[in-house]
Amino acid sequence: MRGNAAILFLDLNGFHLEASQTEVVETVFQLAASELDEAGFARWLEAMCMPVGG
Repeated sequence: MRGNAAILFLDLNGFHLEASQTEVVETVFQLAASELDEAGFARWLEAMCMPVGG
């Protein structure tokens, strides 16, 4: 899943995304199709992120 700017940002800030590649792709498609707004994407990221080592 490397290469995604959001995932790189999370990694650099000590977080790991606990979502499968399928979940990430589906969520990004929803965002691109305006089925998910920016606030919804932020909530999804928050729910799917865990601190590294946590």
